[in-house]
Amino acid sequence: MDAKPATAASTAKSVKLGPRFLRAFNFAAEKHAGQTRKASTTPYIAHLMGVASLVLEFGGDEDLAIAALLHDVVEDCGGAGL
Repeated sequence: MDAKPATAASTAKSVKLGPRFLRAFNFAAEKHAGQTRKASTTPYIAHLMGVASLVLEFGGDEDLAIAALLHDVVEDCGGAGL
């Protein structure tokens, strides 16, 4: 029987995403509302979802996934009034 090589998905632990993650997602979606990726019509939130997905797939926890969702808020949306 051939052994399959380990992948990020096969070695990652299960992560429970709670209300903090949902709050961060909603906050990021609100702050980036109407924004699109450069030279694209793809909503910007898709990028943040992709980054959070990669973090989780490679073993990150809820805190890191939240950081992934929020990593562009200050840079792209300004820091004042948050």
